[in-house]
Amino acid sequence: MFMFMLDNLRWKLQAALYILSILLLLVPATSAWIVQVDSFTDECFYEWAEQGSKVGFTFQVVEGGFLDIDVTVHGPDGREVHGGSRETNGKFTFTAYQEGKYKFCFSNQMSTVTPKRVMFNVMVRSPDDPAEVTKSNKLQGMIVALDDALRGVRNEQDYVLVRDNMHRNTNEHTNNVIVYWSTFEVFLIIAGTGYQVWYIKRFFEVRRIL
Repeated sequence: MFMFMLDNLRWKLQAALYILSILLLLVPATSAWIVQVDSFTDECFYEWAEQGSKVGFTFQVVEGGFLDIDVTVHGPDGREVHGGSRETNGKFTFTAYQEGKYKFCFSNQMSTVTPKRVMFNVMVRSPDDPAEVTKSNKLQGMIVALDDALRGVRNEQDYVLVRDNMHRNTNEHTNNVIVYWSTFEVFLIIAGTGYQVWYIKRFFEVRRIL
């Protein structure tokens, strides 16, 4: 009985170590940025990918105007892989058809005044990644799905954190404006009260005629 429990525990430890090693191998190259796109301008970024790699691209407009922007993705030869107009957020995955630099562009040409702040993430999973080679295995397929879900949660957390910082900065700025304006009103009321007292006192002042 004791040997059976020991073997069962050993098997569970081996399974846990196996899953942990797979999760460590599943970590692909990722890049995350927050960029400001001014009006009438384009901002482009490049990411290297091998042929056959899985490239994931997510973005979210977090500030500016109607929270919309034009998005395009081009391959190394200039071919358009993805395009979207006036999008607020998006998630796009494609297979790299050619080795080289893929260009990810945000265009704010439609805006005349307002700049836009965009948070985006690019993930490249190489074709020889164990997650792709052994995806037919049910267990490893579940691990891949779990890894993708965790990355989605992390992206959502990054977005919530950015929005929270923006709202906090807005609230602090509003509070400062209220404090400054209230202080100005106090001095204005004091000055107005002093002027009224002086004017009324002067109006009822008895003047002697020599």
